[in-house]
Amino acid sequence: MTELFDREPLRVYFPDIRDTLISACLEGHMGRGVLGEGWGLLLAGDFAFLSGTPDAEALRWLDENKKGYLILSGSEAWLRLAEEYRPACRATRYAFEEQPSWQVDQLTQYTKTLPEGIALSPMNETLFAQCRRIPELCDLCSAFSDMKDFSAHGAGVLAVCGGHPVAGASAYAWDSRGIEVEIDTLPEYRRRGLATACGAALVLTCLEKGLRVHWDAANEISLRLARRLGFGKPRPYEVVEWQ
Repeated sequence: MTELFDREPLRVYFPDIRDTLISACLEGHMGRGVLGEGWGLLLAGDFAFLSGTPDAEALRWLDENKKGYLILSGSEAWLRLAEEYRPACRATRYAFEEQPSWQVDQLTQYTKTLPEGIALSPMNETLFAQCRRIPELCDLCSAFSDMKDFSAHGAGVLAVCGGHPVAGASAYAWDSRGIEVEIDTLPEYRRRGLATACGAALVLTCLEKGLRVHWDAANEISLRLARRLGFGKPRPYEVVEWQ
């Protein structure tokens, strides 16, 4: 088993790259990669991607190198092995295929339906620093070392109230084609349309920049939001969650 700085040898285990997290990891922008005897592993954020012949050695490496919550994705045989290795639960996620066209007028309308006192703002240095200090919003910028890094590779829109971010849509990861969407809202500001407004503004920003927008829904709420914004047919798949 070898951890790789150059992830190129792992591509044989991940030939069909539709997930931005996988390509971001293979391109070396984030995460870690491990090559085993007949298997490959990618660890990016809270996600582990397993391919090849299931081997408990890969799960031992994950257990030692990623503490806390972890989402494991792979074949049914990998998922069963992960459940046997450590207490876990199954969950269904939904991946969306690349969208060929967008309803720009509808997305623009969503950005205008904001509660009084709340405005949209692109990510900037001040908001970046504030998000980093807020546990519920820190994933909006966790893939980037600083605002300069974010400006070069990411995209993000925040809902701001009284000078402070209360919700946002941003890049959880990035690759050479585009971004993986992350949307978060502070609990006391939910159910006010902020996720829809921020998500619509992010899609419009990505269209302006020529970036692909990839969405992976963790639950039914996220699934409905993605469909509202115009993402196409979802592809359901099962994962194992380690708590």
